[in-house]
Amino acid sequence: MTLKKTKWPLTKLVEVEWEDITSENGGWSSIDDSKKNSHCVIMKSAGYLLEKNKKYVKICMTQADEDMGLALVKTFPIGCVKKIRTLK
Repeated sequence: MTLKKTKWPLTKLVEVEWEDITSENGGWSSIDDSKKNSHCVIMKSAGYLLEKNKKYVKICMTQADEDMGLALVKTFPIGCVKKIRTLK
């Protein structure tokens, strides 16, 4: 069995470090407790760079050959993006 050579549309693999929102457990709390416990979480996602502009960064986690398309596309608002690192 021989595999045909595939020309992939997306070739730049990146890791996006981004800041995500958090929420409290849905119960009542005082203003002081809410201020003390409030924080954001740093996340990392990896995929093929689809688009980057002034408003957002978009990556694709899965792509298919034979023009079948893309799956698991994520869009990050640029204000949430902390760092973009190219992977080898």
